[in-house]
Amino acid sequence: MKQSASQINNYFKQMDGCIRICRVPGIILAVAVSIHYLSVGRTFGANSSPGGIAGSDPELCYLNHTAMIWGAVIVLGLLAAIIGLLLKISTERKQAAKILEEKTQELEQRVQERTLQLSESNRLLREEVAQRSKAQEEIGWLNDDLERRAHALENANNELEAFSYSVSHDLRAPLRHIEGFSRLLLEECEAALDVNGREYLDRVCKATRRMALLIDDLLKLSRVTSGSLNCQYFDMTRIATEVVAELRELHPERRISCTIAEGMEAWGDPHLLRIVLANYLGNAWKYTSKKDEATVEFGCHDLDGEHIFYVKDNGVGFDMTYSDRLFGTFQRLHHANEFEGTGIGLATVRRIVNRHEGRTWGVGEPGVGSTFYFALPITPPTELPRDAKPHLS
Repeated sequence: MKQSASQINNYFKQMDGCIRICRVPGIILAVAVSIHYLSVGRTFGANSSPGGIAGSDPELCYLNHTAMIWGAVIVLGLLAAIIGLLLKISTERKQAAKILEEKTQELEQRVQERTLQLSESNRLLREEVAQRSKAQEEIGWLNDDLERRAHALENANNELEAFSYSVSHDLRAPLRHIEGFSRLLLEECEAALDVNGREYLDRVCKATRRMALLIDDLLKLSRVTSGSLNCQYFDMTRIATEVVAELRELHPERRISCTIAEGMEAWGDPHLLRIVLANYLGNAWKYTSKKDEATVEFGCHDLDGEHIFYVKDNGVGFDMTYSDRLFGTFQRLHHANEFEGTGIGLATVRRIVNRHEGRTWGVGEPGVGSTFYFALPITPPTELPRDAKPHLS
């Protein structure tokens, strides 16, 4: 388009030049004719008589005719040149007009095509905006539904915890009565009882004690999920040392080689995380009871922004096929006749660690041992749980 405009501009420049060229011969012709007639008029005036016009001189007549012929030739030549220039200018002007029309049509076609493209883009944009608006509405509905479900789940959990706490308290008194009267029968009526009777009462006492332990664990589980967090930096090594000392006092007959890493620290609720250590270390003590040379190790390493604590033992271990059951409530991988327990300890551990935005898992091999892990963030979370109380010491 720029090239066409330049050509048209050149054509108009050529037309202007032609007009300028035509002006020069026209002026020269006018001057020549004026000079000729002035010369002829003077000659006639000098050779004429007072009564008429002189015209009898042949030489003068020849010159006059010659001048008229050359003047006519010059005029015709100039007219031919001017006509040729005008024809050329007219032809070039038509060509320029044709090029201009073609370029105008081409430009209009491009504008039309671009307009269609923009119309299609606007249509697609409107469809995308409509789809996004619809998606946002659906997301809003889903968020509202999720919020309602979360609220309902929270209410259900609160009611379940309240129910567990209430039932646990209500069951304590009947259990105490059952165990108390069973012991009285064993102590005061032992002579009147045969072997089967004493065995039955002994089973009743053991069952009530187990039930009491189960209630205590349920109460602990209820407390760790409903109480507030009192988070701070604390010495994990010191707490682990205290827990191991308590285990040694409870089982003085055991000879266990226990190693605890030095300098371990963590951010969290010391009271709740002490329960985690008591469960992990207590399980290590329990499941190594059949080993003559038992070893327990408590350590830590850092990875991807987490303190990863672990308790490793050389006890009976477990089959990894059932690892997904480890931290479930009332889930046990060993029979109660082999190792006592209620199946609530690891569920309590998971709930405590989850409240600290951490993770729990375990690995093991039957007859070789097991390693149980819990991971806590190295730095305090940017947003603590609503019931957490930040505290540094």
